[in-house]
Amino acid sequence: MATPFDITEVSNKMLSAARESVGDGWKKSDSVFREFTRNNAERMAMLADLCAAGEITQEQLDLRLKGEKDMLEAQLNALNVITASTVQKTVNSVFDILTKAICAVIPG
Repeated sequence: MATPFDITEVSNKMLSAARESVGDGWKKSDSVFREFTRNNAERMAMLADLCAAGEITQEQLDLRLKGEKDMLEAQLNALNVITASTVQKTVNSVFDILTKAICAVIPG
């Protein structure tokens, strides 16, 4: 049975992962992560719903998530407060959580 998608729980896990990955740069990047999760919560929930209903393929999901990842990465790089490698590591960590949560709602 598929797991229900709880955007609040997923967002909190994403923020925790970001905080852990960013370390000392968290105070300066915190607002970007919070704004990103707040502004994109509806879209993330919609992707989970589409997956649960079988209305989106894995390839389509991967493309949409890549676009979201690229957007967050660009916002973090624009801050110029954490290194590019830390940005990449953090974005990957955050999106691993999101991807796993979305994939958990896929029936079967």
